[in-house]
Amino acid sequence: SRMFICEVLSRLGFETIEAACVRDTRDAAAKLATFDLAVIDIGLPDENGLDFAAELGAQRPHLKVMIVSGYAEIAQHLSSLDPRLYFLTKPFDEGELIHALLQLEL
Repeated sequence: SRMFICEVLSRLGFETIEAACVRDTRDAAAKLATFDLAVIDIGLPDENGLDFAAELGAQRPHLKVMIVSGYAEIAQHLSSLDPRLYFLTKPFDEGELIHALLQLEL
């Protein structure tokens, strides 16, 4: 799913950075002055994706975050608390991903 998301975003003209875990994502984010979107899975190998989303949001107030997961009830509740969060239920197709980007106004 990570490769699929990057492929679709690249075709739409977005510059993407792919990372498999929170540690690698933190390293990549620290090197960027700005970025507009983080796509985060709830189930990450080294940390909880929702905790990491909250951390990124605190550091970057204008960042929009797309949460992807099969755990719809949890993430939909959390995304209703923060307008910068958008939840996308797995599995999803390209059209659903594009719809999510439009919802986030990207």
